[in-house]
Amino acid sequence: MGWQEFFKGLFKADISAKVADTVQTGDGDTFKGCTFVINLNIPEAAVEQDGKKVINPEKLSQDKLNMLLALLNSRTQELPKGETIVLTTKDNNWAEDIKRKDSAPDVREILEFYKDKIPAADLIILRQAMYIKKVFLERRNQDVRNMKRDIRDKYGKRGANITNLCTAGYYEKDFNEMYEELSKIYITEDKIKAKFLSLYDPYVDDLPCSVFVSIGMKEEDIEKQIVTRLKYGIDYIKVHGIGSSNVKRVKKVISVLEKTMSIEKNIIDDNNVITAELTFAKRQED
Repeated sequence: MGWQEFFKGLFKADISAKVADTVQTGDGDTFKGCTFVINLNIPEAAVEQDGKKVINPEKLSQDKLNMLLALLNSRTQELPKGETIVLTTKDNNWAEDIKRKDSAPDVREILEFYKDKIPAADLIILRQAMYIKKVFLERRNQDVRNMKRDIRDKYGKRGANITNLCTAGYYEKDFNEMYEELSKIYITEDKIKAKFLSLYDPYVDDLPCSVFVSIGMKEEDIEKQIVTRLKYGIDYIKVHGIGSSNVKRVKKVISVLEKTMSIEKNIIDDNNVITAELTFAKRQED
């Protein structure tokens, strides 16, 4: 996928590969030297103005928007540190804010770690979720609520789940630990990535039905997480754990719960990687 493919269909004339691959970047002061400009003010997805091809990402189809974000993200890796990623004439401070937060070492480290481990679409959402988390920690204002709503509107339930998991620190700690634990069990990188994705994917989809048993969690912590979900009316819960000690703890907690609750269970214990699907019988009200 390249810029030429992205521009196809947006403008009447096809963009040659040579031109498309020289898309310029810059801030609000360098529009005069740009062939293509991102402008959130225009009413259409793509127009030609003053000899420039102008794009409004907010008006693009979801497929085109995903392509644009992926292209900008890959282009970031090629640019000198500190060079602006996105052009905008709506709010240059906003563009500078994204650039500053994207270049923060902790953000770049997380995005780099997950670059080839989670689906490309998830990485795009994660990048936006990391920005939202930074804004929340710095300002705690109404902008965050609006941004989270925008992600749900664009990416649906999965987008909202990734944002919530990011806010809760799962991408910094829990998923990182999950990958590291799998690295101790499986030899090849392909096998580690495949197993990680098989656990990560349903976890994101099933939130808040999922419980991930991380390093250091005690049996009472696991039980508390399960019981809390039951209190909120969630009667189907998937518990994930990696490592022999976590597998033992999960099984022990299930045994304890079975003494007072009726549970239909499906437990998969594969090479010290456990997934326990638990369906709790509805309790009759007194």
